[in-house]
Amino acid sequence: MDIRLKKLLEILLNSRDYKTVDQLAEILNVSNRTIRNDLDKLEKIVELEGLYLVRKPGVGIRLEGSEENIQIISRKINMNLGSNYKRPFSPEQRRAFIIKELFFSKKQVSANSLSEKLFVSNNTIYNDLDKIEEGLKKHNLSLLRERNFIKIVGKEENYRKALSYYVSELNDFSFYEGMEELYEDYKGRIDSNTLFQLKQIVDLDYSFLEESLEALEKELDFKFSEGAFINLAIHIAITVRRIEEGKDIFMPENIFKTIVDTNEFKSAKNMTRKLEEEFHLKIPESEIGYITLHILGSKMYRDDFSNFQLPFEELEDLGLPLVMAEEIAQIASKALNMDLTADERFLSGLALHLRPTINRVKYGLTLKNPILDDIKKNYPEIYGVSWMTSVVFEKYLGVSIPESEIGYIAMHIGAAVERNREKIKTLVICHTGIGTSQLLSARLKKSFSELDLVGIRSSTVIEDEDLSDIDLIISTVPIRTEKSNILVNPILGSKDIKVIEKFIEEYYDKDHGEKPLDKEVFFNVSGFDKKENILRDMCAKLEERGYVTENFVETVIERERIISTEIGKGLAIPHGLPKEVKKSCIGLTVLDKHMRWTEEDVKYIFMICLKEEEVNRGQKIFKNLSELIEEDEFLLKLDQSQKSAKQALKLLER
Repeated sequence: MDIRLKKLLEILLNSRDYKTVDQLAEILNVSNRTIRNDLDKLEKIVELEGLYLVRKPGVGIRLEGSEENIQIISRKINMNLGSNYKRPFSPEQRRAFIIKELFFSKKQVSANSLSEKLFVSNNTIYNDLDKIEEGLKKHNLSLLRERNFIKIVGKEENYRKALSYYVSELNDFSFYEGMEELYEDYKGRIDSNTLFQLKQIVDLDYSFLEESLEALEKELDFKFSEGAFINLAIHIAITVRRIEEGKDIFMPENIFKTIVDTNEFKSAKNMTRKLEEEFHLKIPESEIGYITLHILGSKMYRDDFSNFQLPFEELEDLGLPLVMAEEIAQIASKALNMDLTADERFLSGLALHLRPTINRVKYGLTLKNPILDDIKKNYPEIYGVSWMTSVVFEKYLGVSIPESEIGYIAMHIGAAVERNREKIKTLVICHTGIGTSQLLSARLKKSFSELDLVGIRSSTVIEDEDLSDIDLIISTVPIRTEKSNILVNPILGSKDIKVIEKFIEEYYDKDHGEKPLDKEVFFNVSGFDKKENILRDMCAKLEERGYVTENFVETVIERERIISTEIGKGLAIPHGLPKEVKKSCIGLTVLDKHMRWTEEDVKYIFMICLKEEEVNRGQKIFKNLSELIEEDEFLLKLDQSQKSAKQALKLLER
C-alpha cells in the first residue's frame, strides 16, 4: 500500500462521520479524480480486514465494521507508517506540533511535510503558520518562508530564549504514544516528561549533566529549587545543540565584565570543563557567561535555611534586594491598609526572592509561573497590589517586570496578608448555648479563616457579658446590643454566608473618605485596527483633559509590549507609570465592535490612571472589576450609552 493510500485510510479510520470527496482531496492536496481512484483500491484492501467502504451519493464516504476490526487495522497502519506519534487534530495541538517541528527537527521543514504528517491541507498549514508567527513576535523572532521551506529566524539570544520557553510549554501536549514511558524509571531530578523533550533537543547523558549540576551546587554551597535546576538543564541542552550547529552567541562586554570575577562564573567554568570532556565539544567563554547569568537568576536555598528565609540581622548583607523589598512592603501596606513593614518573615523571604529576580530582569531571563492564571483569577486583589509594586523595579532597574514575576511577588504578599490580617473577634450566641451553637461554630471555623471564635454563649446571659473586646456577634436568635451582630440560621445557609462575607469585606475595607475619581468615557470609538493606535488615541484624549503627561503614552505602550492586558470578557486594562499621571482618573474606551488585542478579542479598554500617592486605590478598583466582569448587567451598561457607562464605572469604587 503506497503512502497516500495509508494516509487516506487513516483519515477514514479516525473519522466516524462521512467525508466528501472534496474534503479528502483538499486534505491530501490531490484531485477529486485521484481520490476516487484511491477509494476503488482501498475498498478491496479493507474488505480483507472485515471492513466496508460505504459510499452515499450526496453524503460522502466512511468505513464501517466491528470496533475490533477497526482497532486491528489501525494498529497495522501505525506500525507500517513507522510513526510513534499521535496525530494531533485540534488547532492548538496542531500548532504546538508545528512549533516543535520547527525548533527540534534537524531536517528542513516544509509546508508539504507538515501537511503530510498532520493530514490537513497546505492552506490549513499556512493559516497555522500565520498564528505561530504572531506568537514568535513576542520573542522578537519571525518565520522565513523560502521555496516552500520554513524556518525560525532572529537573534541567537532570542532564539534560545524562545526554545527554552517552548520546551516548557510543549510539556502540556502529548504527541507521542507511550514514548515518555521510556524514561519512567529515570531516578534523577529531571522529570520524565522534560527528559523526553530534552532528548529531542540533543541526545546527551543527562545523568552526567545532573551530576555536574549537583557538583556545582556543592561548590557554591547552595541548592537550586527544582524548577531552577530543570531550567538550567534545559539551557545547557540548548547550548550544546546550538554549539554543535555552529551557532555562536555574543555577550556584551559590559555584562561580561560584571560577572567574570564572580564565584558563580568560576564554578560555571569548572563545570563546563567537565561537560567539554564528556560531550567532546568546546564551550566558549560567552556561553559560560550565559550559564552564569542563569545561575545568578535561579531560585536557590541553603540546607540550613527553610523557605528561602534568612535571620533578620543578616538581611543587611543583601543590599539592593532588601531596599526594594522594604519599598514593596511600604506600597503593599498602604494599599492593603495593613502594616507589613515590620514583618521580618515577609521581608526576609521577599528579599531573598528578589536577589535572583533582579538578575533575571536585568539580563532579560524569563521564569515561567505555572500558577499565574490561578493567582489572577482567585486573588485579583493581591495580584492588583503586586502590580502596583512594579514601580519599584522601574525606579531602581529602569525596566518593567513581566507578569510571571508579578505573580511570584503576589505569592509573597498573599502569604504575609494571611499571617498579618488581624482576625475578627467573634462571639457565637444561641438560645441555650449548647448543641446548635457548637454546630454553627464548627461551620464558621471551616468557612471563615478571618474569624477568631472566642466563645459560645447563651442569649439568656448575654447582658452580663463583657463585650468590650468583641468585634462581631453571630447569633441564632435576635439580641439587643450595640455591638455589630448578624442573625443567622443555625445550619448557616448561603444567604447567611453572603451576609458574613459582606461584613468581613467592609470590616477590612475601611472608608477613608476619599473623593471619587473622575470618570472619562470615550464611546462607540471606531476606525482603528491596531491596539497601539487605540492606546495612543486614548492617551491623547486624557492628556488633553489634563490627567496625564505627554510621556504617559509611551509607558503604556512599553508595558503592553511586556505584558498583554486583556483579562477576558472582552476587557483590557492597559496602564502606564504613576509618575506620569497628573490627576488620577478612570478612563474607558468602548469600541464600536470587538477587535483582536493579543490573544483575545477586546471591546472595552479600561485605563486606570493613579498618581504615585494614590496607587493604594487600585486595590479596591481591581477587586471590584474582577467581580463585575462576571455580571452581564455590568457589561450591558457599558454598551448602552456614554452616560450609562459612566454610571457603571462608579461601581468600581463601591
